[in-house]
Amino acid sequence: MFGQVTVPVTDSLRLIGGVRQSWDKRRARGTDVFGNIVGGKIKGDFFDYRAGLEADLSPTSLAYFTASSAFRPGGVNAFDGSPFKPERLHSYEAGIKNRFLDNRLQINASGFYYDYKDYQVVDFFIGAAGPNLVFYNVDATNYGLELDAQAALTVDDTVNVSVSYLHSKIDGDLILHPADPFTAVNFKGERLPHAPAWTVKGGYQHVFDLDTSGSVTARVDGRYVSKQFVAPNNTSAALQKGYATADASISWESADKLYGFTVFARNIADKAVKTGYFVGYNTVGAPRTYGATARVSF
Repeated sequence: MFGQVTVPVTDSLRLIGGVRQSWDKRRARGTDVFGNIVGGKIKGDFFDYRAGLEADLSPTSLAYFTASSAFRPGGVNAFDGSPFKPERLHSYEAGIKNRFLDNRLQINASGFYYDYKDYQVVDFFIGAAGPNLVFYNVDATNYGLELDAQAALTVDDTVNVSVSYLHSKIDGDLILHPADPFTAVNFKGERLPHAPAWTVKGGYQHVFDLDTSGSVTARVDGRYVSKQFVAPNNTSAALQKGYATADASISWESADKLYGFTVFARNIADKAVKTGYFVGYNTVGAPRTYGATARVSF
C-alpha cells in the first residue's frame, strides 16, 4: 500500500511526501551439482519513502530536490539453497528545469547519488565442482550528472540532445566464486555492470504539413555509449567497447488524429552490442531491424 501528498507552502514552494509498505515472500527449490535436492524460503516487509521540494524560481524555471528509497526482494539460490539479502536503495536527486525563448528552448540539468545496500549481483559460471548460478550481495554507489536540451528551430523542426556522466563503484568485497580456488576473484573498487561513464543522445525531426491529408513526421536518432562491462566479472570478454547506433522513422497521421502509420529502422549500422556474458558466451542486442506499425483511435 502507498500514498503521496503535495503540500503548498507558498505560491512558489511545494513540499512532497510519500510512503509505501510492501510485503514479500519467496521460495526456491533446485538440485545442486551433486544431485541433492536443495531449497529454502525467505520473506520480509519493506517501508519506503519519498520526500522532496519544488520551487518555482520564475514562471519558466523550476528547481527541485528529492530523496527516496526502494527495494528489490531477496531470494534463495536454487543451486545450493542459501539465501541472499534484499537490495536497498537510497537515492538523492537535485535539478533545475528551464524554458527560454517563448518556450522554444528547454534546458534541464540534474545531479544524482544512488547509495546501494546489499546490491544484488548474479553470476553464472562453471567451476571445479560444476555449473553454478549464484546471487551475491555487496554495497555500491552510483552518482553522476545529466544535461538535456530540446529546441524548436521552426514550427516544423525540432532537435534534442542529452549528455550524462556516471561514476560507479563497488564499495564492498565482491568475491565471485569464493569456494572455488581456481576462479575466486575480488572485484572491490570496480564499476558495476552496465554502467558506462558517458552516454550521449541526439535527435532531429521534421514535420511535413499535408493540410487535410494529415502530416508526415521524419525522425532520426543517434546514441553513443562509452565502454562498459556487461557482467560483474569485469574481464576483457565482458567488456563492451564504446559504440554508436542510429535509428530512423517516418510516420503519417491523419488530420483528425484518428489514424496513423509508421515505418522504422533500428540499429541501422547493424552494430553487435554485448548485453551479457555467461560461461564464456556473450549475448548481444537486436541486430538491424525494420518494420511498420498502424494505429486506429476510437
